[in-house]
Amino acid sequence: MKKHIIFSIIVFLTISCEKNDEILLDQYKNLFGTWDVINKTGGWTGATVTDFDVIEIKNEYSFKLIFEQEVIADGVIDIIKQTSSELKIDFKPNKTGICVSLLTSDQNVKFFGTDTISFNDGVLDGYSYKLSRSNTLSIK
Repeated sequence: MKKHIIFSIIVFLTISCEKNDEILLDQYKNLFGTWDVINKTGGWTGATVTDFDVIEIKNEYSFKLIFEQEVIADGVIDIIKQTSSELKIDFKPNKTGICVSLLTSDQNVKFFGTDTISFNDGVLDGYSYKLSRSNTLSIK
């Protein structure tokens, strides 16, 4: 009986100390950095809407959304799916109730070289963002 209790404690401690973060494949590590929004379209009208103009993605899987040099949301990124041809992530804000379309559903990520990416939620009436690697310094 004593062995079962010790084994259970060891298993519990091992599981609770593991990170839930999945490691990005090397081909997707260009995701980390600061990105300027070039274009955002979507919704029923296809209108261009601005809700943030910079996103900063850190290699510890955290992010900041910035609008007019002010942080409007921050949080963590979960990897939903990654294969050699597909990356899907979810932006999870630290505060709820933030009305930014990027935060409402999983995002498909596409890379265009090392300096341009896009996020889209994969639905016909959803939003799509196109971003370019930023030359600006990190916002604190």
